[in-house]
Amino acid sequence: MKLNDFLLSEHYIQITPYLSDLLSSASYAINEGAALYKVAVSTEQALPLLFILLFEMKRKKYPVSLMPIMSNREIRAALAIAGSNLIYCHSEEKTSYGQIDISICNKIVEIARLLN
Repeated sequence: MKLNDFLLSEHYIQITPYLSDLLSSASYAINEGAALYKVAVSTEQALPLLFILLFEMKRKKYPVSLMPIMSNREIRAALAIAGSNLIYCHSEEKTSYGQIDISICNKIVEIARLLN
C-alpha cells in the first residue's frame, strides 16, 4: 500500500456472511479504488468462505486481507501462505486469540513469498 491508499474493511462478528455478499463487497471495494478489501469473521462456519473468497480474489487479481477472529494461528498462517495480503501479529502481548508473534509472522511471509 502507498500513502493515502485506503481499504474497505468489513466485520462479521456474530453472523456468517454469504459468499455472494463477500464477492460483491470485494468487487465494489476495488472498483471504487480501494487498495485492499479486508474482511473479518468470527464464526467457524465462515472459515471455508475465507479460503473460497481468497482464491476467487487471487483469480481476479484483487488484493484481499482475511482476518479470522478467534481462530487458531494455524488458520491465520494458512491464509497468509495461501495469499492473504496482510497477516495480523503481535509484538509482545497478544490482543486476540490466535495472534502470531511478529518473528513467526516474518517466517510465514517468507514462505508465502516463495510460494506466490
